[in-house]
Amino acid sequence: MKKFLICLLILVLLSACHEPSDPASEGFLYDVSSNDFEVLPLVDFEKNLFLSNLSTYSKEPFDQVIGAISSHHTLASALIHDLFTALPHDAFDHIVIMGPDHKSRHGLKILTTKKGWSTPFGVIPPHLEYHETLSQHPFVEINDNVLQREHSSTALIPFVAYYFPDVTVTCLALSSAMNQQESIDFGHFLTEMIQTDATLVIASLDFSHYLPVHVAYGKDAETYEAMVNHDYRKIMTFTNDHVDSPPTLVAFLTYLTNGQYSESHVLAHKNSFDIIPAENHNTTSYFMMIYTKGRGSDSE
Repeated sequence: MKKFLICLLILVLLSACHEPSDPASEGFLYDVSSNDFEVLPLVDFEKNLFLSNLSTYSKEPFDQVIGAISSHHTLASALIHDLFTALPHDAFDHIVIMGPDHKSRHGLKILTTKKGWSTPFGVIPPHLEYHETLSQHPFVEINDNVLQREHSSTALIPFVAYYFPDVTVTCLALSSAMNQQESIDFGHFLTEMIQTDATLVIASLDFSHYLPVHVAYGKDAETYEAMVNHDYRKIMTFTNDHVDSPPTLVAFLTYLTNGQYSESHVLAHKNSFDIIPAENHNTTSYFMMIYTKGRGSDSE
């Protein structure tokens, strides 16, 4: 039994990093022939994992949500379901997903696509006006090939389609080459671009990587403190020991501050060891968080 659990853990941990399968062979592509925009087929969708972890989360959805942090690790799909269940499903017309360009082979570039997405749950259109604005940013570049295979976006697309079938979506993959000021400036840019409460911004982030579980939780405590204090200088010194994209986190927190959020809600803080306790020396940590304009201060 122990050997089985170890093998299962290895397979799931690797699933976020392997090359996507051929979408034409998946057999679930949605009919997009009637759309007036191009789409990217969703590749590497783990349908059974998605369906087997549908949420039993029973808390009332939060009000006045302006942002969220979600894992993009498929092992944490139950936590992702809980997060999406906690979001108000009739409050948003647009969703922006921003996360790391994990390979960052394109220098100082923020990659996006102007195409929509074909998923098992329907087609998600692109937000063309946002893309027109993004095209004016000197770092932004369209790269369909990277976005189709960048799991910081694609891991969340099925959840968007399932829980928010009527929204448009914008996906952004931020380079690890961005410095603190460039990340802050991009957060300000997003604030200028997004002029409506009907847009939800999701920071797609995983936290401590590849560490023994007891070390990972210590790093997570440091990360959380820096997040609460908006200590951008400290965040930008972090490596994979703390978070997989400091530029994404800084840009996201800058956007939230401009949006005058007043509360953060930690729905879950977990580690891959908590989900499959077969291996405790090579783990990934998750914060699942919602940011609102409600009264109060940061809380767990």
